Amino acid sequence: MSSPQLSGIREGDSSGQPFIVGTGGRIPEGQAVEITLSNVPAHSSWPFWVAVASTAVGLIWVASSLLAPPPDRSAERRALQAERERLLGAIAALDAETRARGVDEKRQAKRQRLLAAAEQVYAQIDELPGESGSGA
Repeated sequence: MSSPQLSGIREGDSSGQPFIVGTGGRIPEGQAVEITLSNVPAHSSWPFWVAVASTAVGLIWVASSLLAPPPDRSAERRALQAERERLLGAIAALDAETRARGVDEKRQAKRQRLLAAAEQVYAQIDELPGESGSGA
């Protein structure tokens, strides 16, 4: 600690806590007291700036993801619709064969597998954002 207004500076210890005392003459009212402190320990500022930078990067990422157009999923939608039509055609063919030849356990099992696959395709179409999908 140094000051042009202090004539004496003394360091001491009170209950394990260090302190500094400065003595000097009377200072007139309104005059500023000038004290310079040196070698004072201070916290590093880099954690603060790392936090600010990571927050800025996160905000930029969120803003860019909100402002970016949604991905074009029309090719995926067309492929799923084609698969749906193929499965429904196969089910219709099995139904026609069952009407012509009668009930067969193998055909019924195959029909159940085709129905399960068609339900999965319908669920995938419903998950797509856009026209017929809810985008859930």
